[in-house]
Amino acid sequence: MNAFLFFIGYTDLCIPVAAMTDFFEICRVLGVTPRGTRRAGKSKDVICRFSRFSAVRVMALAAQREIALTVCKTGGVPSLWLRFIHRPGIAFGTITALVLLVAANLFVWDVDVTGCEMLTEREVKEELAEVGLSCGSFLPRLDGDAITLALRQSDSRIAYATMNLMGTVAHVQIREAEPEVTKAPNSPANLVAKKDGAVVLPLIFEGECLVQAGEYVRAGQVLASGIIDTEAGGFRVTRASGQVLARTEETITVSVPFGYHEKLLTGRVFCEIEASFFGFDGKVFKNTRNITNSCDIIQYEKKFYAGAHTLPFGFSVLQYYEYTEQAARRTATEALSLAHRELAARLATASEARTLLATTVEVVVDEDGVTLLCTAAFEEDIATVSEFSVSP
Repeated sequence: MNAFLFFIGYTDLCIPVAAMTDFFEICRVLGVTPRGTRRAGKSKDVICRFSRFSAVRVMALAAQREIALTVCKTGGVPSLWLRFIHRPGIAFGTITALVLLVAANLFVWDVDVTGCEMLTEREVKEELAEVGLSCGSFLPRLDGDAITLALRQSDSRIAYATMNLMGTVAHVQIREAEPEVTKAPNSPANLVAKKDGAVVLPLIFEGECLVQAGEYVRAGQVLASGIIDTEAGGFRVTRASGQVLARTEETITVSVPFGYHEKLLTGRVFCEIEASFFGFDGKVFKNTRNITNSCDIIQYEKKFYAGAHTLPFGFSVLQYYEYTEQAARRTATEALSLAHRELAARLATASEARTLLATTVEVVVDEDGVTLLCTAAFEEDIATVSEFSVSP
């Protein structure tokens, strides 16, 4: 396509074959030259292209001579402009997009945090949001010195913070405070048993050991004394420390009834959509139906990224899956299997800080369900510090 014709606008005219001689005479009289002459599909009519102004003159003279010309197509910049102004939605959308593009440069798009060691980036961003810096903050009103000062005052773990703005991204660099060295307490203390157990191995580092392997001790009994009898006939006071490994027992009860309520999804799903734009949240679609408590709720967020940076807009979807409950009944085998799985999970949790040595399980079945009575033996440190005061 000729670039000049596209700029000033063009019109395609369809000329009947019978009027071709008169048509070319009109072109000669007006001094215009048709372009892009071609057949009109399978018919014998001819299509010629003129500039928008030349087409008006040709059609006016053809009408005087009673020659029927048909406009097949118009195009170019003037036609696009006419379409644009006759469609207010396009105009409004374009203007709104331009306004948003300009306004977007006045807000923070992303907050980049560096220097985190013990703190997480998410923790620092949450604290920055509380002192006035987050995605959507108005750039002309940001005071970097005031924000970093407020950040240091709000969190004693941050010793230094600085903020630099690069375009619409706020770069925050922090330096964490050095952790304080906690001094070991020096007040006198005994080691006492925090529960009953049979001593397996006493490992006393400081103080006088009062128990030996194989001895059974009760909760509260002194295992190592902080008062030591010296050879010179006096006493020395110290802080007893160490470990006393002992075999302990614990009873775990797991009950699984035969009768229970089973969830059945009805197939009805209710949805709510919330959009987030530069820190401002609003409902895009809100469910107007009555939502009962018998719903499973699933929420997920959709965020958009530009490279490694999160864009300051997205949306979250909240879905409600309706269900009904109906009475159901397990078999004895199913109840027993479920009880063993629950017992295994509870034993795993109980063994996180100690060693499981052995288990004895008793199964009780009655008309209501299955009950497991488990006696578990553990090896653990039962010593705990108990401070005491010494009168001068």
